[in-house]
Amino acid sequence: MKRDKIILLLLGIFFSCHAEAKLKIYLIHGYGGTGLELFKIQKALKKNGFIYETFHYNSLTEEIDSVAKKLNERIKNDSFDTLSFITHSMGALVVRSLQSFVDADPLFPFIQRIVMIAPPNRGSPIADFFLGCELTSFLAGPNLQHLSTDSINGAVKFPLPQCEVGLILGAIEKDELLSIPLNGPNDGIVLNDSSKMAIETDIWIEEDSHLGLLFNKRVVENVICFLNFGKFQTAKK
Repeated sequence: MKRDKIILLLLGIFFSCHAEAKLKIYLIHGYGGTGLELFKIQKALKKNGFIYETFHYNSLTEEIDSVAKKLNERIKNDSFDTLSFITHSMGALVVRSLQSFVDADPLFPFIQRIVMIAPPNRGSPIADFFLGCELTSFLAGPNLQHLSTDSINGAVKFPLPQCEVGLILGAIEKDELLSIPLNGPNDGIVLNDSSKMAIETDIWIEEDSHLGLLFNKRVVENVICFLNFGKFQTAKK
């Protein structure tokens, strides 16, 4: 009897170890980014023992839905059963576009959490402004329209995530970066209210700019915190 109990105990340990989810973190950079700007977050992920990859794409030429398709193919080629995402700016829209593949595939890996840094989830007036100029609209590529507040082809067209989502938003002095007026708290590019989707689990607001957030120590700490616990250190609404 004692021997049987020992065998059952060993079997339980064996199966519990093999049943542990294999988690991978994907970092998705924003419009005009290269992924190099995410190095502080990458360093923190490595220090905390996460498996991660920065997904690269050309934001000036590749449309968001096409990028999401490539991301889906990359995920399918990996052997991870649990995923989380860290996005900056337009990267949030790439992950939202990915949701259509998630919905269509019952075998898609479980998405645990998403940390969105400065996401234009409902578009930005900055994109609206540049869309009004034919030259800048042409030079900016196909995604400028998707970054706009347009109710049909703008940012709102992308599906909403079905997992825990944490938003990290910036706040700067009015008109510090651009002379284009943004009515309300903003990071110089995106209004805080335009980042919200009404499904987010937690929100952190940091006094920094759209790009500066990526190099902010408290932001990096809170990215790791949300990945681990599904909440920020001290939420600021």
